[in-house]
Amino acid sequence: MISRFGRVAGTVLCVLMLSACATRQGSAPVVDHGRNWQSAQLALEQGRQRYEQGRYEQALLWLEEALTLGLRNPEDTVEAHKLAAFIACVQSRPGDCRRHFTELLAIDPDFELARAEVGHPMWGPVFSEVKRSATVR
Repeated sequence: MISRFGRVAGTVLCVLMLSACATRQGSAPVVDHGRNWQSAQLALEQGRQRYEQGRYEQALLWLEEALTLGLRNPEDTVEAHKLAAFIACVQSRPGDCRRHFTELLAIDPDFELARAEVGHPMWGPVFSEVKRSATVR
């Protein structure tokens, strides 16, 4: 039986190892596909951190890995799509931005951007367009 400390230490070690794998510029994340949902959670956390650091290319790699592996909670999947949409919009890739917002709204049709996010000049209008289109169907 593994103690609580052992589990926490193991998780921290995994995060550090995953972090080290993504330090090369433009490299794809490397995760253990044996435990998809745990790997997906770690990939989401790495994507979140890279996004907050402004390292959008790396963030997008991690977020896409998290989505590919399959996140356990719909809220996490929505967050991964939202951040990926933000990155795509900022990088002038409106098709990818729309796709991520469309997938997000397929999971949570009632989703709304936060007040600070909705007014953003890059993704605010795209989200509004996709939301209008989704409610018309």
